[in-house]
Amino acid sequence: MKIRRALAVAAATAVLAPVTLLSSPAAFATPSPTPEATETATASEEPETPPADEETDTVPAPEGENPPAEESEEKPPAEEEKEKEEEKPAEKPEDKPASPSATPPSPAPSVTSPGDICQDTEEVRIDENLRTSLSGLPSEVVAGSGFHGFKLNVENKGDKAYKRVDLGLIAAQIDDDSWLPNTDHLTLQFKNPETGAWTDISLDQDDEVIGYIGYTDIRAKESFSIDLRLSVDKKAPEGFGFAFIIGLYADEEGNCVYPESEQFYEFDVLAAGTDAGEPNEAEPQTGGKKPVPVKPVGNTEIKPEGTLAQTGSDSNLPVIATIGTVAILAGAGVVFALGRRRKGDATA
Repeated sequence: MKIRRALAVAAATAVLAPVTLLSSPAAFATPSPTPEATETATASEEPETPPADEETDTVPAPEGENPPAEESEEKPPAEEEKEKEEEKPAEKPEDKPASPSATPPSPAPSVTSPGDICQDTEEVRIDENLRTSLSGLPSEVVAGSGFHGFKLNVENKGDKAYKRVDLGLIAAQIDDDSWLPNTDHLTLQFKNPETGAWTDISLDQDDEVIGYIGYTDIRAKESFSIDLRLSVDKKAPEGFGFAFIIGLYADEEGNCVYPESEQFYEFDVLAAGTDAGEPNEAEPQTGGKKPVPVKPVGNTEIKPEGTLAQTGSDSNLPVIATIGTVAILAGAGVVFALGRRRKGDATA
């Protein structure tokens, strides 16, 4: 059963990966000529004919004949119509549809495409010093039972600080028959660390920013948690669901690096009205600690409150050490005094 579920999650993960991961800037490297470029090329192909007044000045007309300049000033109707047709695109460029192969407009400033963040390498790069995990996610969720809180934990075990790390979380149910993910009955939210407001995490499979939470800087030896909550509406069918963390940062060479994380967390969805009792915490399904290589897409900064690991000696240690030393010396003094007293009594 576990193997079947793992395969289902693997298939669902591939479906949930943002469509933008399949896009490549190279597809738009050779745009077709624009209307302005076409007009310039057309104009350059026409023979350069000197203006009528310049031709009259340089070539004197023979006596008794009309100057050729006067004949050149009067253009045939066909040429006048041709010039008017060539001038129309320049006057109203909006009337001409854009070329299908033209470069599309840039995405909105609120969205950062994966190609703007970093580039993947042949082998997935994992940073073992940067660790992400979930805690408190229930192993069973009753449909229609409201929100259930849990946490996304981030820990930097190394001495390196990170300028920007993008984080997110994706959750879905699995259809038992088709193995396809279904997010229609799930609501996933995170608490904004600054405002305390609960904010929706998109689970729309057609949304470019699916699963995105935000990005933050991480100091050396820093750890923090982001509050999350999940609800399943009462119309959800029985079955099982999963959640997996997405994280990413770019190294100095522009390569994508993923934090170390469990593959996914699994939970059961129970029918509405079921008594789940006290469910256990969802355990990570570990087939190895390789993260799902899905790039979070977005550009929203969050500022979680972190704590730094104690790397030096505690400030209270000198006091404790002093007290301990005094106690040891005092004990030794008592033992020494008692020894002398016993020795003196024996002599007497």
